Amino acid sequence: MLKTGEIKSILTRPNVHVFVDGGDLCASLEDANYSEFVKDSRLTTSSIISFCRSLGNIRSAEVYDDDWAISQSTWQRAGFYCVPVTPELSEDSRVAQVLTLRAYQTAAYTKGHSALVLVVGASNHEELILATKEKGIKTILIGLEEVMNPSTIKLADIWIPIHEILKKSGNIKDYDWANFIRLIDDLEKSKMKFVGVKHLIRKVLPDLVGVNNINFAYQLVENAENLGIIEMHEEKNLNDSLRTVKACKLVRSNAEVMKVFDDGSEGEDNEEEGEEFEGSDENFQEVQSEVS
Repeated sequence: MLKTGEIKSILTRPNVHVFVDGGDLCASLEDANYSEFVKDSRLTTSSIISFCRSLGNIRSAEVYDDDWAISQSTWQRAGFYCVPVTPELSEDSRVAQVLTLRAYQTAAYTKGHSALVLVVGASNHEELILATKEKGIKTILIGLEEVMNPSTIKLADIWIPIHEILKKSGNIKDYDWANFIRLIDDLEKSKMKFVGVKHLIRKVLPDLVGVNNINFAYQLVENAENLGIIEMHEEKNLNDSLRTVKACKLVRSNAEVMKVFDDGSEGEDNEEEGEEFEGSDENFQEVQSEVS
């Protein structure tokens, strides 16, 4: 079986087709005590699509489900096409059947260097993997080793435990917000006129807070807003007065923020003007779409 690092040497300009068994994946994550990845659903979906982008050009990305533990809108924001599957006679395998049929069709009409990515939980897709092999299409299987059939793992050209993908993006649940809060405080007291969100996600967070993944930086800022640590506002673009940019600032009355500064170290805001942030009116989704 091939190693993950060999995928790029096998596929020249690969076209990647992604199929996710959403219900099976979520149920398996819950059963294997990875429920935090289901709860942090935005991180889970975007981590999967970001990894798949790293393999080649995504031609299709589809998720199949009949329960939607992770909402359809969350999958869609990450770039997936959602296919609702209506259960018939309470057949547990209904989703897997529809996914397999669609994947068969994709394999039948796929030409050139391609890879089929299957993201599943405990579902058995051995026949599908064998069929894609016959077409000369490489199969990348992503799932949970604890519940996956060993024979299915051996059939795949590349096997990747899903927790390796998810944990590479960081666990926001356990993030120490003190570092983030002090960083925003320092930026607000600097010569910058405002803290631009685009610049914060792309340039500042990875270097100063140890966030080595732009997707995690995106999630970090969004969660900070949801927790009331920061609030968003619009500022005039310093390079174009007709446009605005998204900026953020600390909510200093927030309990998490107050806890960081309970030693009285918080100073007054510095109103001195100086360098501008790199301005843009790109929203969060546009920033996320650039992750590759």
